[in-house]
Amino acid sequence: MASALNENKSPKASDDKNFFAFRSGQISLPLKQAQHATEFQVQQELKIAFQEVVESSQFFIQTSPSQVQRRVCTVPVLGDHIEIELDRSNPSECVLKVEGSASGNDEFGWICVEFYENKEHFQHLLDTSDLRTAVIDHFNAQPPHPGFPANSAKLAASSQIQQLFEDGQNIGFALSELKQQGYVVLENGPKSTVQGHDQLTKFLNEKTNQGGAVRTDTVHFLHRDQAIECGFQQHYDSLMGIASFLNEHLDFDETPHNPMGPATPQHPLTIPDSVQLAEYGEDDFYKAHSDNSLTDRFVDGDENGGRIRHNFRHYTCILYCNDDWDEDEDGGALRLYPYSQNLLEADDAIHQSYGFVDISPKNGRLLIFDSRLIHSVERVTTKTKRRRALTLWINRPNDSGVLGESFY
Repeated sequence: MASALNENKSPKASDDKNFFAFRSGQISLPLKQAQHATEFQVQQELKIAFQEVVESSQFFIQTSPSQVQRRVCTVPVLGDHIEIELDRSNPSECVLKVEGSASGNDEFGWICVEFYENKEHFQHLLDTSDLRTAVIDHFNAQPPHPGFPANSAKLAASSQIQQLFEDGQNIGFALSELKQQGYVVLENGPKSTVQGHDQLTKFLNEKTNQGGAVRTDTVHFLHRDQAIECGFQQHYDSLMGIASFLNEHLDFDETPHNPMGPATPQHPLTIPDSVQLAEYGEDDFYKAHSDNSLTDRFVDGDENGGRIRHNFRHYTCILYCNDDWDEDEDGGALRLYPYSQNLLEADDAIHQSYGFVDISPKNGRLLIFDSRLIHSVERVTTKTKRRRALTLWINRPNDSGVLGESFY
């Protein structure tokens, strides 16, 4: 339902005030200071904003004019007895309240998601910080999406994917490298053009919410129709086709957990519905991290010393799109730490002097690696070039107790 940025770390637990508000079926939305606005004007703006949220959602309904004045709506999909009210008893804040049996965590979290997705109607009036926290708490309490069948990709079972893995050598060698050292670098992926880059630029306008101390790149999750529009259909379809190829040719490690549909024991890998486009300019970086790190939650019989992982990501596939890139002059290498998959903290790979390999982001280069491995994007030093890459995360969904992680 939500358009979220999926990353490798869960956010910090919300503070006690927010957690109590979330569990009690209400959330505080402090009023922003509006210069020269009268109380009547504020009330009118809140009424209009609430109406716009209700009209924008296919799930909310106002059933009478009196409810418009009270800023109340119903949620028929949860039952006619459920009411949502934007209460302003306190002049310094509004309180989003849910009355009825939907005040439990799941239902209230889902309602918060609907409001947050329509926040453009009221974020100029109200502080949405606590609402965002409730949305994050809601998604982190849900299992992540298990993905889609790998054989649904356009190039599933295509010889074009096989040719990626041949790369001047036999397929078995590339698969053996991926299996034994946790990564493989392939050199004959689709290359990008200047015209394609110009088309991609219009999508690159969002930073992640992880903060400048963690990463500074600009990202967009690219769907197939957008890739086609930009002339990146071959890039998109090639990335999507890798999971099906691995399902057919790779020997997977045994796991005590059962696959979660659409995955099967014979074909355990699934695909997402989009790929991430990321751009790094001068001085941009992404600090050391894992795309699927260990949590502080435990489960009996797990292969990670009892610890549960953060998500279902199994392999990270990165296709680089940078013509005439010089690692020594331009920076921006991906630094990968092999055999680091069981570290609890990403920085331990650095502090404990783990060996690393630097992969330059050259045009057409395809890097596939175990999503558990620690890696970073080193600082870009060129003043004139933009480092771009397309990333797809191949999932291996199972019943290990993984909970979701979605970032706004």
